[in-house]
Amino acid sequence: MEISIVIPAHNRHILLQETIASAKSALEGQQGEILVVDDGSTPILEQQLDKNSLENISIVYQANQGLIAAKNKGLSAAHGDYVLFLDSDDLIAKEKIGLQLSKQKEMLADVSYSNYGYFNNSTIRSSENSQPKKWKNPAEFYFYEQPSPHAPIYKTDYLKKALLENPLIPAERVYDSVGEVWMYYNLSIHPAKIVYIDQVLSYVRKHGEGQLTDSWERLSVAALHLAEAFLENCPKTKDTLPARLALCACAFHTWRGLPKQCPGDLEQRWLVLWNQCPDKKAVELKRLGGKNFQKLSKVFGPDFSARILKRLAKSTYQEISTISEAEVKQLLIRHK
Repeated sequence: MEISIVIPAHNRHILLQETIASAKSALEGQQGEILVVDDGSTPILEQQLDKNSLENISIVYQANQGLIAAKNKGLSAAHGDYVLFLDSDDLIAKEKIGLQLSKQKEMLADVSYSNYGYFNNSTIRSSENSQPKKWKNPAEFYFYEQPSPHAPIYKTDYLKKALLENPLIPAERVYDSVGEVWMYYNLSIHPAKIVYIDQVLSYVRKHGEGQLTDSWERLSVAALHLAEAFLENCPKTKDTLPARLALCACAFHTWRGLPKQCPGDLEQRWLVLWNQCPDKKAVELKRLGGKNFQKLSKVFGPDFSARILKRLAKSTYQEISTISEAEVKQLLIRHK
């Protein structure tokens, strides 16, 4: 079998039916399968989906364990030589599978990815501005590009080795709100050939339903735990140096973006990750900030420049908080 489309899902069957129809259209003329991973839906998805949606798909069941576990379950069950993950509310273009697999096979690539657009419930679509980029290594792609979840198609063996056999960061539900980043961090230390197709071949639905979290604090803390686990577990070798440099650059960028007076040690722990950078001079300034920051850093260095700009920043935590300080401090306890 050529490709498996894995769709993790928890309830939300109306939108899922549109997603399944989109996947079926893209598989016309291809040797492929659609695996819907039912992550503890109530009632089970087989009882919620209409007859047309249930035709020619397989449903894999698990107790509610979250997004990462659902994707891994689907990956374990996949029979295809290639895998595409598709969120349960998004769509892919009819020509996506054919175009990306053709390019991937031609270039003997482990990963192909494409541009994407947005749509709302009126199916109005607008292309996302993007330009093909030349990444020096897979680490730069996974840390700096971080493609939309449904943009890449992966070789199945490549994914299984990195995510199932011996993941650098074992799967935990605490990472679910940054689940794609969990996958990208694990992939970042593995060699890969990556090709880009400069066409809009997938579409993100813009709506307010079923988001994993609408709290930036929860996202930041989950990302912090993930980043700390990465640096703790990552072997300190020449081969992993690009990934460690990229992680530290992302940590610096996150620290810069946090508001003043964050609860607990949220800011400090992001800064600690930057200070663990194996070679700060090897990190390009464009990875740390915009043009004005880069100009300032050339004179004063990135650390001092960032402190100046943070002091000048107007927003404080109290002005933009979405959860209480006590909740943030409780979230930060993990992994300390």
